[in-house]
Amino acid sequence: MKKIMLYAACLLLTAPLALNAAPAPAPAEESFFIHLHHHKAMANVTISPVKAGAVEIAIQLETIEELPLKADAVAVTLGNPTRASRR
Repeated sequence: MKKIMLYAACLLLTAPLALNAAPAPAPAEESFFIHLHHHKAMANVTISPVKAGAVEIAIQLETIEELPLKADAVAVTLGNPTRASRR
């Protein structure tokens, strides 16, 4: 099960790269969808506005055969690439 978590983390870590590709701004009421894939797993990620300043993130993990992939945990980290890191 730990290997699955690592694959899921690899998939999710690529999301900021895709999101930083300067996508066209979407109207506030629309959801954003991205399909991420790795040679061992895939993820369908949907980010939907809930209310002003809040979003809901839905993640469907799948095997390469498009079957449900169970994971013990999935972590999502959001950041603003235009702001300096405060670490």
